[in-house]
Amino acid sequence: MKLHYYFVLVCSLALFVTEAFPQEKTDSSITDYRIIQFEKVVDNLNKFFETNPIFLDEQPYIDSPTRKIFMIYKHISPVVISYDIKKSESLISPLYGYITIDIPNRLTNKEGGYPCVEDCLADTTFTKWKTMGGKEYIVPATFKYNFAFQKGQWIFKKIEAYNNEIYDDDWYRQENKHWIDAAMNSVLKK
Repeated sequence: MKLHYYFVLVCSLALFVTEAFPQEKTDSSITDYRIIQFEKVVDNLNKFFETNPIFLDEQPYIDSPTRKIFMIYKHISPVVISYDIKKSESLISPLYGYITIDIPNRLTNKEGGYPCVEDCLADTTFTKWKTMGGKEYIVPATFKYNFAFQKGQWIFKKIEAYNNEIYDDDWYRQENKHWIDAAMNSVLKK
């Protein structure tokens, strides 16, 4: 009888501890959900690049009457997308997601650019880049979109451009706002 009493007491105590102090779920279904959710973000961002987005670049140029030049780059398909999710030590952002977009070629509306932004935006004829000898050459671009998993959803953090200084400071120009919007909207679409 005493053994039965202790068995019931231990089981009750175990049930109480389990209910009072629930463990964080770490099973594969939770992890798989986060991955599936991020893959939807990747698919949504890929749709943006299928539209062949343009990017307005402003560069200092001493020989220009305005001391700067403007060019538009059109990013053409196919793009190569890779992504990864990494765990972090952060309690706020336990996961970070990265989407890398390699664009093998871009077109420009005018090599050498325009001295004023209005003229640049008005020119929508795009050509391949050419060398001084007239040969076409490839001008690749690589972007890394950074996301964090916070409060049960993916949040866009920032864009980084690699191997190309033209993207350094132009992300938040009104004409390029669609690049940021695409990243933010990619996490909102289900």
